[in-house]
Amino acid sequence: MADVDGKSNSKGPSDARGHVCSRPSNNSKELFVSLLSDHQISYEAVERILSGIKSEKFTLEDVKFPVEGILDGSVFDKFPTSTEPDSIAKTRADIGVFLISECINHSEEMLASLVGDELLSVEGFRHILAAASDDAMKTKDLKAETLDTLIFYPLQRRQQVLLEHDHSSSSTPNFPHIVLQALIDSLAAIIIPFYLLVDECIVGIIEKAVNKSYTQSFEARRTLRCLALVHPSWTLTVYRALGRSLYVGRRYYDEVISPWTSKIQNPLYGLWTRELHFYLRKEHSESDKARYTFFIANVSRRFPLLQSVSIILDTINEDFLQCLKTLADLQELENLEIEFTPSDNRMYPFLSYLEENSESMFEVLAQYRRLQTLHMPYWPYRLQEMKFPREFSPLTASREFRTLRLSSPCRTFNQPTFGSNYFNNLIWTRQDGASKDSFGLGILQLEQLPSSFRTLRDVDKNSLTTLHVECTEKVPWNLADHNMECFSSLRDVEFVSKVPFPENVLKSMPLTVESFLIAFPRTMDFFEVDRMLEKHVRRERFPKLKKLRAVRLYFNDKQYTYRRMKISSSIPLTSAACQTRNVEHSAWF
Repeated sequence: MADVDGKSNSKGPSDARGHVCSRPSNNSKELFVSLLSDHQISYEAVERILSGIKSEKFTLEDVKFPVEGILDGSVFDKFPTSTEPDSIAKTRADIGVFLISECINHSEEMLASLVGDELLSVEGFRHILAAASDDAMKTKDLKAETLDTLIFYPLQRRQQVLLEHDHSSSSTPNFPHIVLQALIDSLAAIIIPFYLLVDECIVGIIEKAVNKSYTQSFEARRTLRCLALVHPSWTLTVYRALGRSLYVGRRYYDEVISPWTSKIQNPLYGLWTRELHFYLRKEHSESDKARYTFFIANVSRRFPLLQSVSIILDTINEDFLQCLKTLADLQELENLEIEFTPSDNRMYPFLSYLEENSESMFEVLAQYRRLQTLHMPYWPYRLQEMKFPREFSPLTASREFRTLRLSSPCRTFNQPTFGSNYFNNLIWTRQDGASKDSFGLGILQLEQLPSSFRTLRDVDKNSLTTLHVECTEKVPWNLADHNMECFSSLRDVEFVSKVPFPENVLKSMPLTVESFLIAFPRTMDFFEVDRMLEKHVRRERFPKLKKLRAVRLYFNDKQYTYRRMKISSSIPLTSAACQTRNVEHSAWF
């Protein structure tokens, strides 16, 4: 049985680095499955061999290579060894040339050419030759096989075992199933999903805590993994909880097993998987492109009920658009997130690609029948007036589509600002019942105060619920341009001022504010801030206020960990006013 990480305990042939494995017993299919799993043969090589078998141009019975030293590998000792990629490629090519010179038929020539083209390792070649020499492999055993059936063969065997145990009467009678399910559900509820709802992603000067801590999430996952190993009848039940989120990392588990292969063959994931989070990196698209392509092509087959997909790219090319086209087969997909994190910190390739291919890209996304939320980077200069971009109109034609979140990449990568109202997040939501301007701003996170809020559409003023804005010397706050009293739905406000601010800031807030954070520079006197806040709280300038936080800034360009301080020694007047009105309040500096 395999562990919950998807590594099979069964042994295959040894790999090119000398890991010792036992050979499968007289089974052509299992040998090729083992070679695939151990990364000793490429997908392309398998497809060539299977195609040759179907066209009767390749037969395993013809593979002999009766040259002394080939089977035991001693003949290859004369070829130089090196860890340099160019030297390795040259050695493999030389070995391929040598093997071709010893061929006596077309089948042998095909295997030799696969070695020379670096599609079949020398160790893999020797295992095929050994099995053919011992008559352990028969061509007829592979005639009905395809690359898909070979890759999914280990998964099907393990799934069959899991189902047999799940339906078996040999369970744990002293531990009721209803109790086990309740325990699993409780642990699964603690696990943090890879995809967070948009209102959980907005980060202000004090990072909003996710309800569940990452430490608790890690412990819950570890406990579930242990439960999966307690009894065979428990395993599949635990898998259905533990495998709801699938993460394909940027690195291999070891130097041999591809993350794409290990995840798609892991029975931990299946019909119950709801979230997919994967990296599409340069090394994946080049050295492991076939395995990545196979994974993406079979996502809808293996995980048909996915609801959320997150794609992180470090390079952009035609594979990206093809990936989006393939994911359109997911009938239940509701949330799509696209991130671009290039190693050289240059966002322009992605943004330029988006500009040149926006029509094709959004036409593809419009085919996502149940898509409700899209999150992706976007050109800042195109959102100077904070209006809904017209390029996304193919998506809005569907009534299923509800939320568009656009993020500016420039702050993350220390790139120049594009315009005065440089933003971090703009989130539009569909306004029910609206026939015109049906999408209104719900969340506005600005890294710099815009020249005016008056340019916002009426629908945005009525729909905006959350505002985070930073005030600097470039654009000072003034009551005429930044009055927000007409923002009828605004509930959460985070005002971060890196310069001393006037009392007009508080006067400009709407009566609907329920949560208010105000951050002020260290050049401002605590007593001055305390007096202004106390005046507006006590006079019920914020009649619906439930939470107030005051933050003193120390650095403009450095990360700083804020600590919660004693209220009585920092903002005593405000504290007394809040206690009178039963308003939750705190001071941080």
